[in-house]
Amino acid sequence: STPTCLPPSLLPELHDETLSAKAAARRDELAALYPPLADAEAHPATTMYLQMGAPPDAIPSPLAWAHALVVSRCFTCADGDTFGFVPILDLCEHAAMPSANFSSTADGGFQLRALRPIAAGEAVTISYGGDYDSRRLMEQYGFSQPEGNANDARWLTELAKAAAAKGGGAPAEGERLLAAYAAHADSGLDSPERRAALFDALAADDAPPPGAMLAGVRAERDRWPTSLADDEAERQAIDDGARVDPRVVAVLDYRIARKRQAEYAERVLGTYLSA
Repeated sequence: STPTCLPPSLLPELHDETLSAKAAARRDELAALYPPLADAEAHPATTMYLQMGAPPDAIPSPLAWAHALVVSRCFTCADGDTFGFVPILDLCEHAAMPSANFSSTADGGFQLRALRPIAAGEAVTISYGGDYDSRRLMEQYGFSQPEGNANDARWLTELAKAAAAKGGGAPAEGERLLAAYAAHADSGLDSPERRAALFDALAADDAPPPGAMLAGVRAERDRWPTSLADDEAERQAIDDGARVDPRVVAVLDYRIARKRQAEYAERVLGTYLSA
């Protein structure tokens, strides 16, 4: 479900032009690097999908498939020049506040250590990257975080700077901002990650004023072909039993994660600016 492996027709469904363009460029780069591996019939793993009747344009090239496996599953060894696949670490999902951490050893091994007591049946999680935002996690690993991502402050800042000429006003005031947060605590969109992303974007030294950020978020919303409500309804249909390609689910979850962040920011900033 990494973007490089998505069918060309599915890339625009990310609703992220930057990520779509980057994935398409990487796919073309891989195809030109070694043309014999651009054909799905060149490897059993992708030939299998042809034999199952999958449309050829929906199947990633063997080299794109292998590239996705490497970038999403390799761990750097202690010498910095060696990389390895580590099955026990591969079982650990990502968490911004993980329950465990890993390290490599001089002899080429890896250690996994708990950072806190872990209850029986609780997932053992690690951090795939402490500063990875939603776009980076989707690009490299093919997933997004449903609860939000505090590092998406960078994305909100990008939107605000793009619209800075349309906005204006003074920097955000702490007490008013906290009151705006509180007004949407029961909105269903509130989460520590989304609050942190918005706060960090507004508190940065070079942050545009709240008016510019609100204008940027609204401009981004107006570019989306579908609304958050549309996407959530489609996701609910999948939860109710609709059968779809798992890659479609990953793309939809990515859209929803970013749109929920934008919707939350718009609501909070709208309350803040109207206070």
